[in-house]
Amino acid sequence: MTGPFTQSWLDVGFVHFRAAEADVARRLPEGLSVDTFDGSAWVSIVMFNLVIRPLGGPAIPHLLRFPETNVRTYVRGADGTPGIWFHSLDAPRLLPVLGGRATYGLPYRWLDLRISRRGPLWIYDSAGACRDRPSSRIELEVGRLLGPEASELDLFLTERYVLFHERGRRLYRSDVTHRPWPLHAARVVEAWQDLVDGEHALAHFSPGVDAGFAWPRRVARERLTLLIDGDCGVCRASGRWVERHTAPGAVDVLPNRVAGVAGSAGLSREDLDRQAWVVDSHRRRFGGAAAINRVLGEMSWGWRSLAALYSVPPIRWLEDRLYAWIAPRRGKLFGRFFSA
Repeated sequence: MTGPFTQSWLDVGFVHFRAAEADVARRLPEGLSVDTFDGSAWVSIVMFNLVIRPLGGPAIPHLLRFPETNVRTYVRGADGTPGIWFHSLDAPRLLPVLGGRATYGLPYRWLDLRISRRGPLWIYDSAGACRDRPSSRIELEVGRLLGPEASELDLFLTERYVLFHERGRRLYRSDVTHRPWPLHAARVVEAWQDLVDGEHALAHFSPGVDAGFAWPRRVARERLTLLIDGDCGVCRASGRWVERHTAPGAVDVLPNRVAGVAGSAGLSREDLDRQAWVVDSHRRRFGGAAAINRVLGEMSWGWRSLAALYSVPPIRWLEDRLYAWIAPRRGKLFGRFFSA
């Protein structure tokens, strides 16, 4: 996978917690939903040594080799894609912390961390480098290699290949590739931390994997349905243009005479024949100029800026009347540029 960097995740400890679905959902951005297993949401603390190789090149010693601790939960995108969402990430190198916040919008914090080993125990300390004692500590005893004995829950909590993240007002996904984790069972010997409430339910350890990251891709926060006159060449061409300029899965373009469309949208045949419509995932309906601007709001910043003007009452009044005049005359005005 060609992308901005590759990483090695080494000496990885996982500690997993059951959580109430409603509690997790409140902390997710619009466009993501909680992915549950056995009726529960899950939150995990993941601790490891990180090596970053920009553009596949070598890692810079010290600067791009350091411990990291993150708190993540398990989610699905608007199209059902499973992935992870980070509640927090801690790292002791200021430049990567600032870079992760600026480029990916990740909630990194600058915090001292330390990972050490004592026999079968792996010890993960936070804020230990500048204090007499760490502010939190997790000790894991490594058990057997799970291999084919790994359960569905083991895989649900570890084999995740999409990271969702926000930058500005946009939601993105970054796809990750790596071989399956060489996953070990683990036992929590000691744990005192303030990252996640409650008692842990499960733990794992892995010696690590190398991972490749694809470039981030913008994804839809919700799916819109654009209903157009399928017999109109201008409308069909406009629908194709919308599909090219919105994120994959953001807008479904449907002819308004498809069986069942009118009823499912809560619109009459007269409504559908009069103007284009957009129906969002909350079943809210936008007609005419409002529909056009709702779709433009899912495009790049230039088109979004134009759509924002529709919220200004005088401009909205003008656009509504301009649409009402053009819509019944679209064939005469633009038909010669498009096939019937």
